[in-house]
Amino acid sequence: MQFPYDFGSIPQTRAADGDPLDVLVLGLAPSFPGCLITARLVGVLHAQQREAGRTIRNDRLIAVGETPVNRARVRQLRELDPDRLRDIEHFFESYNRRQGREFRIIGRGSPRAAHLVLERGLRAFARRRGA
Repeated sequence: MQFPYDFGSIPQTRAADGDPLDVLVLGLAPSFPGCLITARLVGVLHAQQREAGRTIRNDRLIAVGETPVNRARVRQLRELDPDRLRDIEHFFESYNRRQGREFRIIGRGSPRAAHLVLERGLRAFARRRGA
């Protein structure tokens, strides 16, 4: 199964599942593995993941790529085409099902909510690193 957009993680963060925070970067063309992308958070898909009898939060940050000369017009999730957003949610649910995990979107959040998830992830990484 192929990801519909660039999917990666945010360095020096830690999510509830112990991994770096996940981020999907919307764009017109794919980038390449291992590159760093400057992006603006436009929202978050709040999600629960169940695996091996354990349920954890596993939110997905949504961002748009941005450069100083190419400002992205999308500022928040609700500006996306509703079908496009449903397709992204369906992809995450289907992808995880194929990996043997139950993944359920439990809500959508604003750019502010996405930044709160990011701030928690940065703090969790710093605490873990300091331990």
